Amino acid sequence: MGKELGDLIAENSVKDNSLPKRKIELVEEEDQTPNKKFSKNVNTNNYVTPPGSSSTSSEAGSSPARSFTLKQKHQQQAALSQKLPLKEPTARAASTLPFRKNLVQSHFNSPNQRVTCTLCNMSYLAHLKTDNNTHNKFHQRSLNGREWSTKWGKKIQDNIKIFNTQKNVYELGTIFEVNPKDKAQVNATKELLKLVNVELNAPEDTGCWLKGPDYGKVFIFEINKRAIGILSIERVNKGEWLILDSGKVVPGQQIPLLIGISRIYVVRNYRRSKIASSLLNCCLQHSVYGISLKKLDVGWSQPSEFGAKLSKSFNAVKHKSGKWLVPVYIETS
Repeated sequence: MGKELGDLIAENSVKDNSLPKRKIELVEEEDQTPNKKFSKNVNTNNYVTPPGSSSTSSEAGSSPARSFTLKQKHQQQAALSQKLPLKEPTARAASTLPFRKNLVQSHFNSPNQRVTCTLCNMSYLAHLKTDNNTHNKFHQRSLNGREWSTKWGKKIQDNIKIFNTQKNVYELGTIFEVNPKDKAQVNATKELLKLVNVELNAPEDTGCWLKGPDYGKVFIFEINKRAIGILSIERVNKGEWLILDSGKVVPGQQIPLLIGISRIYVVRNYRRSKIASSLLNCCLQHSVYGISLKKLDVGWSQPSEFGAKLSKSFNAVKHKSGKWLVPVYIETS
């Protein structure tokens, strides 16, 4: 066989000792998290041993590891920085934070504010010339009526004698029916209705009169070429009873109606002169062609304080309970 078994073992041991040994060391670094440590396996060939891989040597007490490259060191620092918890501000830092006071909204106090006229109920900016001019025009129309041409509309009734309580004189008036196809009449009527809605604080009317006489009409009371009274009506078919003193509708009772009063209005300087009554009587005779209406065929859309008094004198009914009832209807668009 040549060599003895002992000689072979001796030769192999010599060969093993002659091979260079790989130095592997365990470097421990403290994490920023308290009471925690992590380890990195580092070899002298400047690479990191993957976690879980085994080392071929376990030498201890070797020289401090300088096998990390600069790039790997920066990567390790970046990994550590991502695991660091947010630091709480110290007492000194917290004391230097700005103190947030309770904020108060300031308001610009200027004498040039919006005012509301007590007579015509129009709001405007008194310091603006344009607003003043607009208010003056509106104010005069609210007191004395809007300009109205005697050539406008269909003449329904003329030489109506009324007593002007402001001037203490008798005057003659005329009632016209507005032609919805005439642009000038329509614009003038819309301006009058706008004046009515502003003073009564009411929404815009339905505008049924613009569709034609089968849907509604507008009557104008004219004196001295000024429209000082207006009545807007629309066709309806049913209504309800309203208790005047409480303003509540009687539940569960519907009544037949033919005409609804959308708006009725008289300018201030001509009130208490029976102008509204003249318009209502004209409505009974000229609302539906060929028919003279009864008072209970007419309903009210939204009687105001003055409208309630007018409705009571025109077609209110006294109930056996002593309550006054007037026919009303719901105004629809």
